[in-house]
Amino acid sequence: MEFRRGLWLARRSFLAYAGMVALGVASIADYDYSPALNRSGGVWTPSRLDLWLSDTQKMAPGSKMYLKQEDADQRHLNIDYLKSVSGPDGSR
Repeated sequence: MEFRRGLWLARRSFLAYAGMVALGVASIADYDYSPALNRSGGVWTPSRLDLWLSDTQKMAPGSKMYLKQEDADQRHLNIDYLKSVSGPDGSR
């Protein structure tokens, strides 16, 4: 049941398209990322996803996405779902 809730939350907040665990930030070809997200660099780790989900503008001021998910349990459900569908290199 918790997995399904994480899936629903991830789809609801479009996280399936924002990045996968172990995938480079702003690394999907042919997507027009904001300069703010392009500058952030690095890879999506569970802790970085938690920071992103808690306040996208705090992590990357000026990014296209505006999301503040204050509920830590919901953030962790989203992250658990993303980990479950991510390969070791961030592939799906």
